[in-house]
Amino acid sequence: QRAATPGVEGRDFPAAAGAPKSPNGTSGGMSTHSHGNGSGQYTTGNGSGGGGGGGGGKRSDLSDATKNCHDQAKNASFVHNTGLGGMGGTGGLGGKAFVDWEDPKIKEEVLRMIASYLQEEGYVASSMMLMDEANLRRSEVKKAEYDQHQWSKKVKKAIIDGDWVEVEKFCNKSSIKSMKNFLYCVYKQQYLELVDRQEYQKAFTYLTKKLKQYEKTRSDPEEFKDLCYLLTCRSISDVDKDWDNITAARQRLAAMFNSLLADSEVPAETDSAGDRDPWHTESDPSGRLLKLIEQAVEYQIRSSSYQPIVRPPATSLLRDYHCFVLPNALRREYKGHSSNVKSITFMNNNPSCLVSGSSDQTLRIWNVSQPDDSAASSLILRGHTSRIWDLSTAATSDLIASASGDASIKIWNVESYLPSLMMEPQSEQSEVEATATLVGHKGDVYACSFHPERDTVLASAGYDKTVRLWDVETLKETRTFYGHTGSVTSLAYSAQGNLIISGSKDNSVRFWDIVSGLLVNSMDNVGEVTSLDISSSNGYHLLTASKGNSNRLWDLRKISSGGSSKALRLYKGNQNTFTNFIRVALGPCPTLVMSGSEDGYCYLWDRMSGCRVQRLGGYNSIIYSATWSQRHSLIATSSHDGIVRTWWYDEKLPIEFGAHPH
Repeated sequence: QRAATPGVEGRDFPAAAGAPKSPNGTSGGMSTHSHGNGSGQYTTGNGSGGGGGGGGGKRSDLSDATKNCHDQAKNASFVHNTGLGGMGGTGGLGGKAFVDWEDPKIKEEVLRMIASYLQEEGYVASSMMLMDEANLRRSEVKKAEYDQHQWSKKVKKAIIDGDWVEVEKFCNKSSIKSMKNFLYCVYKQQYLELVDRQEYQKAFTYLTKKLKQYEKTRSDPEEFKDLCYLLTCRSISDVDKDWDNITAARQRLAAMFNSLLADSEVPAETDSAGDRDPWHTESDPSGRLLKLIEQAVEYQIRSSSYQPIVRPPATSLLRDYHCFVLPNALRREYKGHSSNVKSITFMNNNPSCLVSGSSDQTLRIWNVSQPDDSAASSLILRGHTSRIWDLSTAATSDLIASASGDASIKIWNVESYLPSLMMEPQSEQSEVEATATLVGHKGDVYACSFHPERDTVLASAGYDKTVRLWDVETLKETRTFYGHTGSVTSLAYSAQGNLIISGSKDNSVRFWDIVSGLLVNSMDNVGEVTSLDISSSNGYHLLTASKGNSNRLWDLRKISSGGSSKALRLYKGNQNTFTNFIRVALGPCPTLVMSGSEDGYCYLWDRMSGCRVQRLGGYNSIIYSATWSQRHSLIATSSHDGIVRTWWYDEKLPIEFGAHPH
């Protein structure tokens, strides 16, 4: 996840999706699985009708795509500070303060929920293996014993009450079906009661349908004949000397069942409120895991800046849920640089911090979480002796890398400075010095990029036509990649992190194996590349920007080595001539593409249709790049006038930026 980088030669890697919020927040678990419509996925700001190139018969299709995007845009509602705090990382509300993960009871409950889910989904063997490995079998045995006892109590109660319909249901259970002698006694008891009530017709039917099948299984061959004879007698006691009355007979049958189950040693329990099932009330894990996940998704919705008016289904649990938002209004301007700003990025580890790099040779860190009516706070990072071309922030730490025209890459550790920036509303904070400087390139360094998983690995590229790999801990260059015949202007990593992708002025994109250093693939005749980005959602969609207003999407699975490949999609409208380097990126979510432009606008297109859905700007100053804040649902742009601007969605304004109500 890299934020867009502008300028003559840098590049552009934005973060992804926006954030959501539920209207007034329904309590309890959320309706994650309800509302199968896609509404709530987009919340856009503008996007002139149809735009984006496509003439002839395609125009109506593009207009429909734009209208659909704008219609979905209206599903977001901004919610002012709810006190729930932002989402991001494991900190904030929720985090470790509320759950002691070292508590053995908590650990056991988590494992039991997982085992229960596996069993419910049909993975019985895996569930059993987990319970065995986690030593959960003893509690499961106790639960089974308790269940058996409760079930046997119900059977005995039904017998004593003469609830033969209920007894019949129990008799269909496999555990009772195997008790042939008990089944015979149950049917015999019902038959005798019918005779005792002198319901002879019913008794005869019962005799032929239920008892007849057991005639040959009885040890006494005369027993069935005696039962038949009862239909002609005045009293059951004429044949069965042990018959007292119905109640006594039922008691004997219940005792028989009790002994067959060997359940008599289980302590008798009452039917009072104290007779509670400790397994099925508070401790039963069935469905609990799914319930907790639904509640977690609902919390994510209710604690973010925007909430979908209609809940869409959650499509992934591996990432926080966010309501997609397309800004349609300027939120704030950040002034402080004395020259053009070619690169901006939100910090991965602190998403409220926006970093900008300028031709005034400085970097600034802005706190975008400040109230709009307060002075804009920033940290100033000095040390370069030439313009800043590109920026990158580490995935899990507060490291920043900056590529400069002074032929160096500087590393900045700002961890100790950020607390004061976030807490004190001063317009400017103390200046920060670089932690380290990496030197090796000959000429301007146009691009730098931290590895998406390893904060100690950094790639750089520049005017000397090389791509270099660095160990940030030892400050050593670990590998150099040769092969380009022109300046290398942009870098990206493959989704797996095993390849470095480089774009160059030599009209090519090359793919390098990080470990071996070998060139494994290349794309030629792409144009003079100014920017690269790769989809984090599928890993095989590569986005390129080239001079000559060429923004294209490629399918890496269809790339033929060294040959000319056909682009999946072309995005038109912005200006990227031979005068400036303009950055393009995937974002705010993988379904959109955004880019700066020499006409002073930030363009946003629908990735699949290629139609333009929004255009932000209008300040007569070149926009070099744009980046997206997932936490704050903001787009930030860097421009030639030295001002960093943030854009947000205002539901009170028209979807299309610049449009005015009639």
